Amino acid sequence: AIGAIWDFMVEKPELLAAILTVILTAIWQLFTVVITPRAKVIWGVTSDTIFGVPYYPSPTEEIPQPQMRKNYFYTRNVWIWNNGSAAAEDLQVSFNWKPEHIDWFPYFKIEETHLTNGRYMISLAQLNPKTGMNIAMLSANNELPDITGMWHNGRNAKRIQFLNQRRFPTWVNVVVALIMLLGIAAAVYLMILLIQFFV
Repeated sequence: AIGAIWDFMVEKPELLAAILTVILTAIWQLFTVVITPRAKVIWGVTSDTIFGVPYYPSPTEEIPQPQMRKNYFYTRNVWIWNNGSAAAEDLQVSFNWKPEHIDWFPYFKIEETHLTNGRYMISLAQLNPKTGMNIAMLSANNELPDITGMWHNGRNAKRIQFLNQRRFPTWVNVVVALIMLLGIAAAVYLMILLIQFFV
């Protein structure tokens, strides 16, 4: 059957040329998309907490025994990671407004910009591949701003969801990887048997 199909394509060179064009285009796309190094920035909120901390105000002549009050401390951590194989250039993070307190680690050189519409932006010249940074925010009795956008290399960074997960010992990960490899080998062997059976 394969020989007949090949003979038919040889008799129709325009069909063969079209098929070869499609195959070469797919190979080129695979090369440019998969093999060519590029940046791929992902980010997400790893923790978002409100602490209610009680305290007693200092007594005054008018209120010698003040009642207990509470301060509310808002904290948030944002993790940014370059999951690509090339450096992410001109990384920009935009907030609704500037947080009361903000810090980042590692201590990259960051440029801060206050936009005319009240927004706040931080910019990082470059984030190397397989490198991350953490942005920590703190505010007392005021809500924290949301991130309104994140860009690098002229395109949007992808937001992902972080979940708490147990970290297993190395030997467990090795055993699971071996089982997966055995499963792939079994699937390939079964496919070969099926091809031999039908051919």
